[in-house]
Amino acid sequence: MAENRFPTVLADVEILNSSWRDARLLTKQILTEKLSVSRSQFTAGSKIAADLGGDSLDLVEIAIALEKVTGIRVNERVPFNYVIEIVDYLHFIRTWEE
Repeated sequence: MAENRFPTVLADVEILNSSWRDARLLTKQILTEKLSVSRSQFTAGSKIAADLGGDSLDLVEIAIALEKVTGIRVNERVPFNYVIEIVDYLHFIRTWEE
């Protein structure tokens, strides 16, 4: 039985990897547009406020952009502090739907 599941597991891993790459690229696009920063200025560990100069209005605009992309309302009470949190959010939404 485990042998029959192995190809399915590999396919699931590829979907997750693809989704992770998509989430990273989309996060970079949203942040470069909303914060007027270049992609080379931030990493996954960058703090949106401290490192990239984002303020509360920028976070609202990022949340709106995420809502437009995912079609799911983003709760403003759970702000994104780090770039990786946005990537994780997009990745979770994408893989949850599949």
